[in-house]
Amino acid sequence: MAREKKFSTGFIFTGLMLLVMLLAGFSSCNKKSEPAKMDTTEAEIFNDLIKTGDSLMHSDPQGVIRVGKQMVNKAETIGDWNKIGKALQLIAAAYFALEKPDSSLHYLYQANTLKKEISDQFLWTQILIEFGKTHRLLNNSDSTAFYFELAAKLANQLNDTKLKMSASNSLANVLSDVGSKGEAYNQYLESLRYTEELNDTRNKAIVLNNLALIDAEMKNFTLAEQRYREAISINTANNRYFDLAMNYGNLAIVFEK
Repeated sequence: MAREKKFSTGFIFTGLMLLVMLLAGFSSCNKKSEPAKMDTTEAEIFNDLIKTGDSLMHSDPQGVIRVGKQMVNKAETIGDWNKIGKALQLIAAAYFALEKPDSSLHYLYQANTLKKEISDQFLWTQILIEFGKTHRLLNNSDSTAFYFELAAKLANQLNDTKLKMSASNSLANVLSDVGSKGEAYNQYLESLRYTEELNDTRNKAIVLNNLALIDAEMKNFTLAEQRYREAISINTANNRYFDLAMNYGNLAIVFEK
């Protein structure tokens, strides 16, 4: 009579462990890996940078550059192309604020390499505007006009008032630079309408100042004075002393006429 085989406890335990390992391996092969994400603190820092980016450009552009570079590195590890593009745009804007156009272009060209990956068209319009502003600082009028016209076209397609205001004002600047005062004036008037729709007092004062400059050149001194005084009223209420100095200086020139 054949004897029944008996297995040791150790042998049974080892077999069970191997079975568990095989099942775990099979499960992991069929389970989709979760995409990496920014942790809560990193996401908050990034969102704060985006929200405060415009104001920090004037008060702490070096801080924007420092945090922006950190965000680029983090966004690259998780493959978030829109966040990479936004961080690069903010860094470029900060270098523009520091009047370092070559450094600004360096980061804008990095963003440009991600054109196919960036799905946020609002962001892409911002990048185009930043390109135009930087080329204007370098006195590259053809490139300036090229980027501002692209930005204005895309802003109209998106029908975003804030983008249309920025693009029309930027395009007006370059038209004024090249002596197309009539076209520039119309673009400034369009930009003024957008600032009023947005209740954007800072940019309204800037556009009023730009309109007044052309008014004075066209010898419409009364209208120029009215617009300068309106800009002065806005900037006084908001303690914008640098802009006030510019307004008063331009108004003094009108009185000299």
